[in-house]
Amino acid sequence: MDAVEEEVEDDKMDKAKEVLVYFHGSFGFRMTEEDVEVYVPNIEAHANLIGTWNALYDLKKGYEYKLEGIARGTQKPKLNEDENVVFDRLSKPEPGNFFCKITLPFPLEI
Repeated sequence: MDAVEEEVEDDKMDKAKEVLVYFHGSFGFRMTEEDVEVYVPNIEAHANLIGTWNALYDLKKGYEYKLEGIARGTQKPKLNEDENVVFDRLSKPEPGNFFCKITLPFPLEI
């Protein structure tokens, strides 16, 4: 899988004091010691988009996206097990078994 840097048009992001990240739909979240890896499933007839409310872009199959340049949390986040399916250990998925991957720093809060 090739890593890619995507430049998103300047739409007031430079003036933002915080970055809110939302995931809608089915995703796999894998916590490493340093980051959160988000695996986007390969689902037919599903729109995979990224961006801001005013500027959404199609995610590219097989690409690896990484959110950088923002404040990062210092602790691995804990997901609510009443609202999420949580496994103690999850091995790294094989390339090609998902649409794309997004790597995020640990959040300051969930």
